Parts: sequence; C-alpha cells; structure tokens
Amino acid sequence: MDDVRNGIRRDGRYGRPETVDELLDRWVETLRVRDVTIADVAGYISWALDEGGLSRVESGEPEPLAPRTIRQGIDALARAIDLVVSEEQGVTRSVARLAKRPGTGRAAGKDLEHWTPEELAACASSADTDPLAGFWRLSMSGLTRSEICGIRWGDIDLDAGTVTITQARVRIDASTSQVGPAKSKQRERTVPFEELRPGTVDLLRHVIANQDERRSMWEGWG
Repeated sequence: MDDVRNGIRRDGRYGRPETVDELLDRWVETLRVRDVTIADVAGYISWALDEGGLSRVESGEPEPLAPRTIRQGIDALARAIDLVVSEEQGVTRSVARLAKRPGTGRAAGKDLEHWTPEELAACASSADTDPLAGFWRLSMSGLTRSEICGIRWGDIDLDAGTVTITQARVRIDASTSQVGPAKSKQRERTVPFEELRPGTVDLLRHVIANQDERRSMWEGWG
C-alpha cells in the first residue's frame, strides 16, 4: 500500500493527481481482498488525515483530507469488499467496516466564532466596491465558491434576477481546476438572487461592462 499512496502525485492518471476513488481502485488492484487487513485500512486513514489532500498553493505542502471525504472513501471500499465477502469462499468479514473511522472533527457550537450582523453588513458593503461585486453577492445568496466559479453567463437570467446551477468548478492542484456536474442533484437549482439580495443584477451588469471594456482593449492591441 505504501507504494500505491506514495505514487499518487508522481504518476496520477490522466496527467493529474488521482482522486480518492482512483487511489482506492489502484490499491485494491494490487491486493487480493482476502489479504487486506484492518491495519491496511487504518494505515490509509492515517495517511489521508496527514497528507491525503491537495498541496497548499503557497508552500506545496500536502494538506490533510477532510474526515468526511475519508469516510466516503472507506464506505466505497467497504461496499466493494462486501461483494467479495458474499461471493468468495474464505473471506468472512469486511475489514473496511471494522477499522476505526475519523470523527466529524466539529467543534462544539460555543467554541465557534460567528460574525455579528454588523460585521456581515460591513463585509457586504466593502464587497460591493470590488470589481467582481456581483459574484460576491451571489456568495451571499447561498451559492458555494465552486458553484460560483462554475457559472457561465448563459446560466444567469438578468431579467428574472436568477441563476441556474448545473455545474461546479473544483481545484485539482495549485494551477489546475476542473468543471464537473453539481455536487448532487439537490445542488442543481435556480436561485432568485435579486429577490434575496436586491441590487445584484446591477452589479453583475457592471461586471459584464468591465469584461466588454477589457475585451475591446485587447482587440485594439491586436
């Protein structure tokens, strides 16, 4: 397993670092399921908690994977082993279900710091002066960062004041991102941002005007 996980960034498939699912697929391919032990699964969990995530942009140092992501990976592995347990003689237990999984890592509510309404209003006011103010407003209308980065102008109806979410853009590494379907069917939705944050349409029109101005400038240089 060490050779598999150490190679994740060296020779990831498709010319990019492997996803958790791809890593688990390659690990399972190197072992017979009957040979996988609880210690193997625990070793993967320990590695993922320490350095299983993408590298930091600034330092290049690997980040830990989120406990939720690790649990999802182990769930996928457990389902695969369950099939073998039911079909292969001699395999009587699913070791992936016996390994101790990471907890949620959530702090108690009293330990969390929250913005006051005054602080939130100050942030919104400051964001309205940013060249991308319209998109900052979308972040205050319930859209995630990946959803905002995945928006196309065709997804926005300025007359209706709505945006339709069907995809998201996620970071693969420090210099690469990838667009894919929304995280779940529940995340595919139409958000009435103008109703939620009046004035957002005007700010988005300003973003479009700035883009058109820059485009004309570059065409002039050509």
